[in-house]
Amino acid sequence: MNVFAVILWVLFSVGALTGVALVFFAVVHRIRDKRTPEERWADEHGDEHENPYATGARFVTGITFTGRPG
Repeated sequence: MNVFAVILWVLFSVGALTGVALVFFAVVHRIRDKRTPEERWADEHGDEHENPYATGARFVTGITFTGRPG
């Protein structure tokens, strides 16, 4: 086996082990997560406002149009 083949096998092995480790950690994290589906959805999406323009309205109220800087 030449050096190039050994390097490819090492890279493949490292990638495969990384994939297995990531799947393992994802499964363990999912099993240890005791939140309900509703709590998980709320954590991922946050508290959304009923009015989609609320954030923009709060931003615009801080702008003054006096024509003078500062």
